Amino acid sequence: MPARPSTYLLTAAMLLSAAPLHGATDGNVADSVVSLSQSATVKGWIQGGLTQIFRSDAATGNPAAMPSFLPFSTTSLGAVGQLSATGRTQPVESGTGEMTGDITAASYRHLGNATTVWGNARFHAGKIKDVAWSNSADYELTGPYVIGDPTGGDLTCRSYDFGGGYAGESGRWTWGVEASYRAEIDYRGRDPRDKIIVSDLRASLGGSFRPATSRLAIGLSGEVRVYNQNAAVEFYNPVNDIPTYAMTGLGSYYPRFSGNSGRNTAYSGVGFGMAADLFPVVQAPLKPIRARLEASTIRLRQYMRDFNNLELTHTSTSSISGEYGMLFGELADAAGNVAYGFTVSGQFSRKTGTENLLGTSTGNTYPKIGERENYHRSVFNARVTLPVEIHPSGNDRLGLSVAAAFGSISESINEPLRKVSATHTTPSLRGDWWHRIHNGAFLAIGMEVCRRFTTPGTVRLDGLDADTPLGMAVERNVAIITSDVTSYGVSARMEFPLVDSASLYVKAHWNRDDFSRRCGSADYASVAVGINL
Repeated sequence: MPARPSTYLLTAAMLLSAAPLHGATDGNVADSVVSLSQSATVKGWIQGGLTQIFRSDAATGNPAAMPSFLPFSTTSLGAVGQLSATGRTQPVESGTGEMTGDITAASYRHLGNATTVWGNARFHAGKIKDVAWSNSADYELTGPYVIGDPTGGDLTCRSYDFGGGYAGESGRWTWGVEASYRAEIDYRGRDPRDKIIVSDLRASLGGSFRPATSRLAIGLSGEVRVYNQNAAVEFYNPVNDIPTYAMTGLGSYYPRFSGNSGRNTAYSGVGFGMAADLFPVVQAPLKPIRARLEASTIRLRQYMRDFNNLELTHTSTSSISGEYGMLFGELADAAGNVAYGFTVSGQFSRKTGTENLLGTSTGNTYPKIGERENYHRSVFNARVTLPVEIHPSGNDRLGLSVAAAFGSISESINEPLRKVSATHTTPSLRGDWWHRIHNGAFLAIGMEVCRRFTTPGTVRLDGLDADTPLGMAVERNVAIITSDVTSYGVSARMEFPLVDSASLYVKAHWNRDDFSRRCGSADYASVAVGINL
């Protein structure tokens, strides 16, 4: 669970944006440092290039690598709106679309030759439509052990994200620390009235060492995550006929704690992660190499508040991932140059769910007499990406990326015996064109298309009544997993200078997913506007 540079810290971002733009002149950003007298649009142009994307991606997993994230300091303020209509193409627990918006602030600063700081902040608000069978946030983490109901409805959400980090250098050693925090509240204004409160804290620590004469550094990092959630369901109508269920996966549930008796749940978990990586530390026209191997685990316990804080279930999720990439060619941003490379990545995760077996209650106390590991979910993904970037002129940049991915998913419970599995192969193609207009302004247009070919595996749903609301929800989720999907989209970005040190950007994106197996289509659109400094 590596910490990301997109953690959020509004106060730090505001303070740092007022700091002088000091650039490092040696150490990890010694070579080819962008002149700080260059405009904000020049910095935006550089950040979109293949070389800089490769280097930035290599630096995001370890806070000690962040001095190599960018060769210059930058700050941005922006707002973005998202609108989607997903219909039956998303699991019922995720709803049928959203209308949300963000206000963001981010800052990245080289404060002298040996100190780098960064901070980000985000306020997120909006509405997720038609969420059903999950009265919980972060379903990918808390599921399948949630309180669910068949009625559902629109869920209003608000979250505040903030964080930041610090990295220092001494000779060939670099160290860094980063922390982020997310506070979220989700609620519904009609029965069933959800009120969900989330607290999610992450902290990471990392270090790296650059051998003598080497332009690569070896890094190690570790992360701790503390997660808590409280989810309550209320009914204001005195004649309530909406049942609730203590879900246990693939349409099964605890009958003993269903039927409106258990409406308040809590989740508490601690996770750990560690990673080793290899990344370029200087901006020089060489052959950059990046590699990363990481592992993480998190254990999450579910408590029933209405039953004397009874621990009903717990999940354990472990994952391991790796990546290796190289970049070749003439890496400088000049007419006639060509850059190309490859990245190979893979990830495997496994989630197990354990249900506690409880004896006869005494008052409101339920003695634990045993447990059973009943739920399993495994996901594997591997991907090869081959990007190419061509500079036909000093004012134009063409990018092409060909990729192929293979993956598999398997979800099952032992009692009753139910299992769903599928494998998929996904080729994709993306093209980008960047063009400088005048006075530093530029236009960027991108297009992408991909096709997921799915081979259904085992589909066994013993004892499931497909004519009930719960059975139809499970059948819908199965259809999504086993469907072929065709996706295509287009994006555009325009950035132009306001003054030498500030630019205004406008971005728009649209994407469509077409599913087979009568799942329908999903449309996603977003618009963003902001200022880069």
